[in-house]
Amino acid sequence: MGFADRESSYFVEELHEQIDRLLLHLRRVDGEVAGGEESQNIEYAIEDFTNNVMKRLEKEEVVLKTSHSPELVALMAHHRFFATQVNLLKIAFHAGQLTLAKSVVTFMRTWLDYHIYQDEPRLASNM
Repeated sequence: MGFADRESSYFVEELHEQIDRLLLHLRRVDGEVAGGEESQNIEYAIEDFTNNVMKRLEKEEVVLKTSHSPELVALMAHHRFFATQVNLLKIAFHAGQLTLAKSVVTFMRTWLDYHIYQDEPRLASNM
């Protein structure tokens, strides 16, 4: 898994669980009246997910900045792209764009799997 250690594996599993919960909440909130209980649940879930992702990416970026290898620079760019998707999710949800929010969450799940199981090992093998 590239740079993954036990902590990283746990983090990826946690992200998958959070993404699955976000999708479930988004499906439930789709037919709900604005401001309902499920809307509040998803708002908390999005904030928790955002905080979790941003803290982890900040922590990893500190490590990645110590190296000047092109592979690690590429990895930082990948992580920043994921952070952009997290922000897009927040914007879409707060704008009431639930279809877009669901699409972003689905994309993040696919992207995360590809990144962890394809990109990171490939980048690590070039170092």
